[in-house]
Formats: sequence, C-alpha cells, structure tokens
Amino acid sequence: MKIITISYGYPSKENLYINGFIHQRLKGYNKIEKNEIIFLSIKENGMPLPDDYEYEGINVKHYYIKDAIEFIKKYDPDILLIHFYKYQYFNLIKTIKKPVIIWVHGYEALSWKRRLFNIFKGKSFIRYIYDNTIQLKKYREFIKYANSRDDIYFVFVSNWMKNIAFNDIGEIAKNYKVIPNYIDTDFFSFKEKMQNERKKILLIRNFNSKKYATDIAIKAIVELSKKFNKFNELEFTIVGKGVLWKRQTAKIKHFPNITLINKFLTHKEIKKLHDNNGIFLCPTRQDSQGVSMCEAMSSGLVPITSYNTAIPEFVNEDAGYLTRNYKEIANAIIEMYDNPEIFIEKSKNAAESIRKKANFKKTIKEEYELMKKLINSQEV
Repeated sequence: MKIITISYGYPSKENLYINGFIHQRLKGYNKIEKNEIIFLSIKENGMPLPDDYEYEGINVKHYYIKDAIEFIKKYDPDILLIHFYKYQYFNLIKTIKKPVIIWVHGYEALSWKRRLFNIFKGKSFIRYIYDNTIQLKKYREFIKYANSRDDIYFVFVSNWMKNIAFNDIGEIAKNYKVIPNYIDTDFFSFKEKMQNERKKILLIRNFNSKKYATDIAIKAIVELSKKFNKFNELEFTIVGKGVLWKRQTAKIKHFPNITLINKFLTHKEIKKLHDNNGIFLCPTRQDSQGVSMCEAMSSGLVPITSYNTAIPEFVNEDAGYLTRNYKEIANAIIEMYDNPEIFIEKSKNAAESIRKKANFKKTIKEEYELMKKLINSQEV
C-alpha cells in the first residue's frame, strides 16, 4: 500500500516528542505488512523548509501546501491520512480525489472557549481565538463536503472527542469511527509492583500549557507536605520542560524528597522511570485520551488523574483515581500509603484495563482495516 500521511510535524532526533503517536501508528501499519509510507510535513508559505530526513524507517518530507499537491499527484498514493486537519488542506483533498482518513485530536476542532485556562499567554491567545474561529467555520464547510463522499472518514480517539468536536464545529460527519490512540503494551510491559513502590510518585508533563494541570499536581504535593506526617517517606520525581516549569517547581524544589528533571525524555527513559515508580500523577484540565497516562497504566503505575473530558473512558475507580481537586489527589496518595493492598490491586487492574481498550488489535488493526476498506471501495 502506498500511504501519504499529512500533518505539521514529525519526530526527529532533535525533537522526540512532536506527534509521536503518529509515528507509532505508521510503524504499526508496517508490522501488519510492508507499506510505502511518506510523511509530509506541511509548512505555511514563507516559513523555512527544513531538510528532508528518515526517522526509524519513515521518510519525512517538507512542503508548502501548493507544492505538496503536485508531489502527491506524481506519487499517486492509495490513501491520504491526515492528523490535525487545517482548513488549508481542503483544496488538497478536493484536488487529489483519493480516499482520506482524518484523525481528530482536539486542538484543531474545539472552540477556543474550552481553552480559557491558557488565557495567561496574552497576545498569542488572542491570535488563537482569531485563528480558531476561522478554523471551525472552515471545518464545518469541509464536513459538509466530506458528507457528499463515501471515501472520507473521520477517526476520533474517544467518544468525548467526537461529541464535543461535532458540537463545536456545528456539523456532524456521516462517516466516522471511534478508535483510541495505540498504546504499545509490549514496550510498556507490565512489571508487577512491590508494596514499597506506592511511596514512589512520578509526574511527566509538558509545562507549556495549563491544560496539563501541573499547577494542581504541585499544589497537591504542597498539601501533602502540610497534612501528611509520613510525607518525608514519599519520593517524587517531576519531569518536564516548558515556560511554566521554573515558576511552578519553585514551590517544591526545597523538598529533599523531590527530584526535578527539566528535560524531554526518550521512550526508553520513560519506561525506566515507569519501572522504578508506582504512582503516576497526571491531573488534567482537558484530554481527548491521555496517552502518557495510558502508557504508564500499561507499565502498571496507578494513575491519579482528573474526572473530566475523556479521562473516565480510560480510567475507572478500579484502576486508578478520578479526582476533582488537589485535596482529592493528596487523599488518594495517602489512601494507597495506608492501604498497600489497594495499590497492588489498582496497579494490576490499570495494566489489564488499558490492554483491553488500546491494544494493537483494537487500534492499529482497526485503522488498517478501515484503510483497506476505503481503498477497496475505490477499486470496485
């Protein structure tokens, strides 16, 4: 199969994090059968075009949108896969006339009103409001067009994402599926936890947005230091990078039982931290799934997260904690400290539940079967 995947960026040796979930998908498709896959990183006119490169078997090319259309025509792929649809892709899709699958992850399909927590960004947030208003208007027009074709499908990573996107865009697509992001449960293998690991708490977050609620997590740690007389027996490892890092971690850096790591991590480094900790601290203000949370669950960490957005679709009270504020986060840590058997049970349940919901068969294979279906329908 000849596949072209389109988005705004792809992992590289210099930037390991950008759209890693797309890379996991493309590698997964090649596990089913060998495909010709090219990733097109689309840049706005006037932006510098980086050099093309190969990353773990995937060819990455950089184009402006007009030149991308000409390249795709010559390459003649069997299908187009698009992540983070931008309205500038509309003409490309109409021109190429190939089967298309569009993944909806959140940022590109939700109203700016759902991200008021980022208003602290000032002028950049005002610009976001303007761009978002145009994006949703154009997205609505595109869905109307997509509904006139049978070879365009939308994939949502959660039911919450589907419902909110259709609401905010103001149009419902006729062809869609809900398929979670793939969690590599082989790599993030389950390691049975020992009771003592309930005292070891890990947080790995991007500190560039309040979306990830790092301020709430840190407030919970401060709360524990005040109310829990065994606080000094706990070990916290806080990992992240971003504009909020210095200001937020300043509140806890004086504690001797807290390790601060201001960097991005490779998958191998993340897995090593998973294996050396027992609790994954991951509150959120908004998530369409929570991939890093699901990866930690796969490794057997007990998630302490938030009761909002798509999170309850992936975590229940048997497999973790759904909290509403920093005090409930602190209480969850205390409960597991006082009841190690609860920690052990939730750890096993977390690993088992995520394997049922986001394993290879439920994600990559479903996506691949949808691709085959759309291609085959063109050939009839």
